[in-house]
Amino acid sequence: MTLLAVGVDAALDWQAHYYIHRQFLSRQKLLTDMVYNLFGYQDQWTLQSLTHLLEEDLDCSLSPHSLFERVSITPNRVSVPLMVCGSLNDIVVQPDAVHGWRPYLKEGDRLWYCLEGWHFFHFFHYQLVAQQLLDFWKFIRVSDSLYSCLQL
Repeated sequence: MTLLAVGVDAALDWQAHYYIHRQFLSRQKLLTDMVYNLFGYQDQWTLQSLTHLLEEDLDCSLSPHSLFERVSITPNRVSVPLMVCGSLNDIVVQPDAVHGWRPYLKEGDRLWYCLEGWHFFHFFHYQLVAQQLLDFWKFIRVSDSLYSCLQL
């Protein structure tokens, strides 16, 4: 299992972040700020397009969060190999939230940080992320092969 930009509280997403800050800023100002927080600096046309997309997502997607309540999900261990990836400059799922997975990792599981790329680092640095994922799955395959040989 691979988690990209998922903190130890898996319910923490951009909408939770939005609702936390909504009490202090207007909807339009906050959505504009969210574009910079999620994607970094953008030209005016891209800023408007992404702001519109976030607004649509906020209005139309299912979310457990609202102005009145934000939901939390308690983490658990998983039996499958786990790789958790985050970005060091993600302000939604900050490095501490990703690091919170550490107590739930088993031997062979991996925690990896991209140096930059904000919340969508896997879009901006897809080749680097792909290489990390391939390395992880190659390691898992080799480990499984070694384990199979030891069982014989």
